[in-house]
Amino acid sequence: MNSTRIFALGSPHGDDRAGWRCAERLRARLGDTVLVAPLAAPLELLDQLAGCERMLVLDACRTGAPPGTVVRLEWPDSRIASAGFASSHQLGLADVLRLAETLRRLPRRVILFGVELQRAEPGQTALSPAVEHGLPLLERLVLEELSTRL
Repeated sequence: MNSTRIFALGSPHGDDRAGWRCAERLRARLGDTVLVAPLAAPLELLDQLAGCERMLVLDACRTGAPPGTVVRLEWPDSRIASAGFASSHQLGLADVLRLAETLRRLPRRVILFGVELQRAEPGQTALSPAVEHGLPLLERLVLEELSTRL
């Protein structure tokens, strides 16, 4: 089994679905060659790490950049905690990564891809045009990352 895993964090609310949408696109392209899984909360990552050496996490974020902007960060990077990679319930992504590190379950490489969101309110189901426009870049960056060696 491939030691690289892709996890998409999100919710059904507007632009917070960006990671999930990109995961759908990647799954269609990659098939079973890489595990690509949508998750509702960062804490769910802890159950997915056995045998994982490289983890890519896709999520919506708030950095102050224009909506649809794609950002790439690699753990550990202090900007992860401040870039809005946080769940509205439970622990945020940086907290979960620290916990995985403490438990000695953190993969050797952790790369985070964020898409700057515009709106993520309950009842919204569509992505904003700006975020939809950013998805091809996100997908391309993830595929480029997959082509690099561990």
